[in-house]
Amino acid sequence: MNITCPANYPSMTYDLNFKSNETCPEYFRWIHEDLKIWKEKGITREMVESLQDNDDYKGTKAAFAPPQFHYCGDDSTYDIVFPDWSFWGWPEINIKPWVPLLKDFKEGNLVKNWTSREPYAFWKGNVYIGPRRELKKCNSTNDWNVVIVKQPNGLEATFKKETMVNGPSEHGPCKLPPPYDSNTLEAILDRNAKIKQVVEMWRREVPNLP
Repeated sequence: MNITCPANYPSMTYDLNFKSNETCPEYFRWIHEDLKIWKEKGITREMVESLQDNDDYKGTKAAFAPPQFHYCGDDSTYDIVFPDWSFWGWPEINIKPWVPLLKDFKEGNLVKNWTSREPYAFWKGNVYIGPRRELKKCNSTNDWNVVIVKQPNGLEATFKKETMVNGPSEHGPCKLPPPYDSNTLEAILDRNAKIKQVVEMWRREVPNLP
């Protein structure tokens, strides 16, 4: 029996020498400024260790709770809102990559407009984690207009495949723009300083301005 692959089957080999003609955004030029002080001699171990007395994070010696990137809250830290990027890969919720997901959004919006939809909250995910078990009790009451379901294993396996990337990116990284020349950099810093002065003036004139 002769078996042939379909014409659209992903290639097993990729050209790793591709180059991108796209230039990185303008703010990438600040990378040169941020790293300029280490350009000649680099960063040594002595430099790092000499700053331990001046570091911002004091660990267990801190006088207050340290700031921390979070998406679920914690009383022992000052939380900084941070998106859970791994959320897009959870098979339980069947969230596809953005391009096919946007297509589904558009098709769904054409089926029924928002004002004609039933006022129900539909949540799907792993119901066997911590307090989520209590969510299932909402199904036994009519007060919440909510449906809590567990995703069947077969669908979960299907969703895993849908969230997978079929091949590596065919686009190379963007090109780092050159550093600012001294005159341009001085003009930018001067403009920023003037903006700060204006804001400070507004704060003095309007006491309740945040």
